[in-house]
Amino acid sequence: MSFVDGRLERSEGAGIVRDQQGIAFIPATRRPDGTWRKAQRVKAGYVPEEDQKRYEARGARNKQLAGVPGLSSRPAAAPVKPKVVVTETMTKGQKKNLKKSQQRQKKRVEKTTAEITQQYKYLADEGAPMEDITDRLASTSVQESRRPAAEEAAKGEASKNGSEQDDVSKRIKNIRKKLRQIDDLQVKIDGGIEPDQMQLDKIAKRATFQEELESLESWVTS
Repeated sequence: MSFVDGRLERSEGAGIVRDQQGIAFIPATRRPDGTWRKAQRVKAGYVPEEDQKRYEARGARNKQLAGVPGLSSRPAAAPVKPKVVVTETMTKGQKKNLKKSQQRQKKRVEKTTAEITQQYKYLADEGAPMEDITDRLASTSVQESRRPAAEEAAKGEASKNGSEQDDVSKRIKNIRKKLRQIDDLQVKIDGGIEPDQMQLDKIAKRATFQEELESLESWVTS
C-alpha cells in the first residue's frame, strides 16, 4: 500500500485509491499514445484478488516442506531490491545519467500523484460522475499540451525579432563606418590628391548609404 497524499492511499496490486470515508476508485491513466483509460468506481469493501494478502498456517507449510532435502521450514527472507549507490568507481558520465534517471522518475511520480489527486477532487469535492472524470482529464491535458506550444511560438517570435534587431544594428554600424571612410576620402580629395576610379565610385555611393541609414534608424525607433 502506498500513500498518494494525507487523505488517500493506493493499493500496489490493482492500483485502487481509497480515502477514509469509503470512496474507492481505480484512477484513469494515460496510455503511451496520449489517450486515457477510463476511471472505474470500486464498491465499498471490495478487495480484488491481487490485493488480498495470502496467509498460510505454519503447520501446513512445515508439512509441505517436510522430507524435502535442502528446504527449511523457516520462512524465506523477503528479497531485497538492489540499490544503486553512487560510488567513486562510477564515471562522471554514469553519475550524470543516474541523476537524470532519478529526476525523470521523480517527475513521473509527481505527475501521477497530481493526476490522482485531481481525479479525487472531481469525485469527492465536486461530486462529478465517474464517467466524466476521464473526459475532464483529457480536456485538461489538451489545454496543457497547447500551452507549451504557444509559449514556444511566442519565444520563437521574440527570438526572431531579437535576431532581426541585431541584424539591423549591425548594418547601421557598417553603413556609418562606410560614410566616415567616404568623408575622410573627400577631405583628402579636397586637399589635392588625385582620386582613382574606385575612389570616385565609392564617393558616388554616399547618398545611397545615407538614405539607407536613415531608413534603418527610422525602423529601429518605430
